[in-house]
Amino acid sequence: MNKNTISICTLIVFLATGCQSVPESKEVISQASNKVNQLDIKGSNNMLSQKQVDRVIDNLTNTKEEEELLEKQLKIAQGITDQPLIAGNDTEILFDGEQTFKVMKETIESAKNHVNLEYFIFENVDLGNQVTLESLLIKKRADGVDVNIIYDAIGSSSTPSSFFETLNKAGVKLTEFHPIDVENIGNLNHRDHRKILVVDGKVAIIGGINLSQTYQSKQGFSSSRKNHDVENATDAETSKHWRDTDLLIKGPAVAELQKLFLKHWDQSIDINQSGFYPKLETQGKEFVRVIGSSPQDNKPYFYSTLISAIDNASKKVILNSAYFVPTEDQKESLTDAAKRGIKIDLMLPGLSDSSLSLNVQRSYYEDLLENGVDIFEIESQILHAKTISIDGVWSVVGSSNFDFRSASLNDEVDVIVLGHKTAKQLNEKFRQDEAEAKKIELNVWKKRPLFDKVKQYLSRVFRKLL
Repeated sequence: MNKNTISICTLIVFLATGCQSVPESKEVISQASNKVNQLDIKGSNNMLSQKQVDRVIDNLTNTKEEEELLEKQLKIAQGITDQPLIAGNDTEILFDGEQTFKVMKETIESAKNHVNLEYFIFENVDLGNQVTLESLLIKKRADGVDVNIIYDAIGSSSTPSSFFETLNKAGVKLTEFHPIDVENIGNLNHRDHRKILVVDGKVAIIGGINLSQTYQSKQGFSSSRKNHDVENATDAETSKHWRDTDLLIKGPAVAELQKLFLKHWDQSIDINQSGFYPKLETQGKEFVRVIGSSPQDNKPYFYSTLISAIDNASKKVILNSAYFVPTEDQKESLTDAAKRGIKIDLMLPGLSDSSLSLNVQRSYYEDLLENGVDIFEIESQILHAKTISIDGVWSVVGSSNFDFRSASLNDEVDVIVLGHKTAKQLNEKFRQDEAEAKKIELNVWKKRPLFDKVKQYLSRVFRKLL
């Protein structure tokens, strides 16, 4: 579903039921900073000793100041989420649909016990070599593998009902998140924006990539959705490649994603959970924290964790966001970091499936630029990634955008990876994108047409709906 269409639906519900308030982060961070005395890291069999934890931090930093800031931030995150870091994981960054679908196909083909999928947009995509998602899932079901699917009612509203009916007849079990009906009218704003694949409780894929036909090759917006509302986009531009990022995870952290899947599952539909939590040995050297967020939580887990991470950065913050509509706390965190000498690089879309989001995004540029934030717009591709890298050691890949909707309206899932490997991959990709992107210069930006300035400023009235 097109982002503008979702915004219109949101406006209708907002007028009827009101809008979710922006989460309070400062109080949550303050309480968490005084809550944890010792950083916890969970190994495959037991908790790491304090000496082992100290060695982990020491190996990730170069100076005493960096060490203190990283440890402080990790303790705050632990205080916010009440979860330890999980050691022993292997992670691999997957860029764009072609690579992700290839790995997804191989992962599903390897399934022996179960395949669990939870996606905002769920379509019958081509996974490569003319193997469709439908045919592969039906084949695995015929082989005796359990297949369980959660899809969002609005995100997947353009998917033909016959697709789900075919899967269901083949024995695939389905849960529709917040169906569009009178009973759920108050939940129309509350969407399941997560993208999760779990296979046999051992391997998982998460990130920003939907099971959407827009990711097949370089067809861009040209999918079954037929939505071409892209500001300043020609017919040729609407066929551009979608730039996105997923994360492949192997190891103990997969169990946390399995738990999130089960929380969303319709409990009236029985599923076999006997193989959901196999004993997992160490697979790699990455430390992982899985954060599921929901407006129904008693505090904004990921939203506060990210703001705290930016607040405690020691050198550099690199951020990609498909929809950049920052809350006041998010914007303040970026500008304050830039003022104290932290290099802040933002890679943002120059083309979008939401012209409204693009206008609101640009309305923040002048303030950010004046405070020392560097902004790049990418127009050669449709940027849909949601990734962050801080100081070359702390990284995030997930479903959350840097906007009000992810902060207060959607159920999201984001994975923090502590380690040089993932951060290096994200940083290298950023530099590749930077070579094709346009840097926004303050002196030029101030001279943009008055009509654009007015349009962008007035668009802010809709920022809490985006």
